[in-house]
Amino acid sequence: MKKYEKVLLDKSQRRNYYLLAQAFFLLAMIPIFIIIADWLGLLSESASEDRKYNLIYLMTIPMLTVAIYDYIRLKRALRYKILEITCSTSEFKETLKRTIRELDLLVEINENGYFKAYSNFDFMGVQGFMITVIRKEDKILFNSILDPNRYTLSATWGRNRRNYQIFLKNLRDVLKGEPAKRKPEKIEKEWSAKRILIRLISYPFCIFLIGLGIYSLLSPINWKSGLVGIGVISFASFYLYMDLKVIIRDYRKKKWRKNKDFDN
Repeated sequence: MKKYEKVLLDKSQRRNYYLLAQAFFLLAMIPIFIIIADWLGLLSESASEDRKYNLIYLMTIPMLTVAIYDYIRLKRALRYKILEITCSTSEFKETLKRTIRELDLLVEINENGYFKAYSNFDFMGVQGFMITVIRKEDKILFNSILDPNRYTLSATWGRNRRNYQIFLKNLRDVLKGEPAKRKPEKIEKEWSAKRILIRLISYPFCIFLIGLGIYSLLSPINWKSGLVGIGVISFASFYLYMDLKVIIRDYRKKKWRKNKDFDN
């Protein structure tokens, strides 16, 4: 069996890194706990056999499938990409310098051929990425994963692949002796026509879901409607929270740029 070199995480980092897989696993266990409680006679309303198995089919199996898939995907992402390339110390440092500038990285370690840095990417529940690069005699190891020091969703939005491609491009340019190219800063507009339209649709829909969830909790038809209400409220509230967080971040960036221009 082929062995892969992987990024090592401590206990706290593993808990953060596999957060979503753990959440889906716990959700998958809820019907199991309900069925056990029903068998023990702890529920006021006994569930029929059909209802018990419907819980397994509709919630446990799908949630458990997602949890296992997410765990395997995240575990595979810990593997280093191996570049069979030999470069000098100065070339390696120049590659890192260009990558730091292009990805706007916050460097934690950069010594003796070992590099670790973090990006400040913040979008739809993703709180950033951790990039690790190791230079050896005949190869370079590269890895980009979700920042394991923060609670975050497991969606990467293609950023891991992009981080790797940028590093690889910079390395090739340095080896070819090409000068660094400065790219103009790209400013994302949170109030573009497209995003305004999305918010005009999503915000009322989220408010409707929250209202529906509250109604399900206050006037439950059965115990399942209460669980659905909690899930609906959690989903809608999370979306609103993350989108408002992006808007506040964009406002602070614009304010920082204005202050910077004023100081200059």
